[in-house]
Amino acid sequence: MFFRVVFTFFFLICLNAEAQQYLPMLQEDRQWSVDMLFSDPFGGTPPSILTEQITLTEGVEVNGQTYFRVNNNSGATDCLVREENGIVYRLGPNNQEYVMYDFTLEINDTFELPDILMDSYCSIYGWYIFEQTLVVVDTYTQNIAGANRKIIEFEELENGVEYWIEGIGSIRGFDPIGETVDINTTKLVCFTENGQTTFFNDAISCDNTTLTLQDLDIEKFVLHPNPVSQTSQIKLPTSSSGYTLRIYDISGKLLKESYNQKNNYLIQASDYASGTYFYKVFQDNKPLVAKQFLIQ
Repeated sequence: MFFRVVFTFFFLICLNAEAQQYLPMLQEDRQWSVDMLFSDPFGGTPPSILTEQITLTEGVEVNGQTYFRVNNNSGATDCLVREENGIVYRLGPNNQEYVMYDFTLEINDTFELPDILMDSYCSIYGWYIFEQTLVVVDTYTQNIAGANRKIIEFEELENGVEYWIEGIGSIRGFDPIGETVDINTTKLVCFTENGQTTFFNDAISCDNTTLTLQDLDIEKFVLHPNPVSQTSQIKLPTSSSGYTLRIYDISGKLLKESYNQKNNYLIQASDYASGTYFYKVFQDNKPLVAKQFLIQ
């Protein structure tokens, strides 16, 4: 009898510990910064970037459920969300809920994006949610933003691969996939929790609202091949008089600095030990891009 009681007590503790492993996504101390590339479909204005700063306010009760209200640059929105057992729900038309995220998904599971026309998406007004089936091709755990988080990878779609990060959301932003007329792309650029900020998608700033198409030349800063086995080259745009390039190790220690007036920079594998490194490119002391590379 004694051993049965001890075993039962130990089993219940293990179940409770397992249940507490899930990292919730919806908390008031968090902020999502989402870059959105606007492109006028009629060609009237040049493409530009708007960064939406997403926060949450708790305390809205509907049908006996308590929801967070989503806030963006325009203030409080009509987007109401709640979370239960690893699933994030959004309140839709006629106070009907639909599943926004399901972090209990495993390989070969499917997720149905509903066919619902909303007055506003959580991140920005003017979004349409369209019916689509997503298939999970992989799940794994990775340390992101100071915690081990479940990653859900879906099969590649027309507009790229969709990833969900436990406790954070889509790699595209607070919202999963959607489409609209005048927004070409969206991407999560940083996630802030308890005052600690983690950058995503090679971002170096949480707010890029002032960027225009000319600034998008930063996408031309490409290291190839990566990983570096012998010699690799970082191609630099030729539209400027020069760039400062700095190499850091994974701890953030500055290893090398070079001022380049050419349109390329060579990285020799023999100059470094095997491992992970970062390069940052600056122009007039303004950071332009930061990317990771591997030395084999």
